[in-house]
Amino acid sequence: MFDENEAQFTSSKDITLGCDLSTFSLDDLDERIGLLVEEIERMKAEKIKKASSLDAAQSFFKS
Repeated sequence: MFDENEAQFTSSKDITLGCDLSTFSLDDLDERIGLLVEEIERMKAEKIKKASSLDAAQSFFKS
């Protein structure tokens, strides 16, 4: 019989924050952590780009 809870996380990049982690295997948890770390790094890079654009715009309008 198919159990939806066990199939919550199957190498998908779709992660629901706050979901029940008790059904995840150790490998699933490691994979999930890796995906979240990648996403955090992607977000940090975007934040740096946006801050740089904002600094450039502020410098332009101060002149």
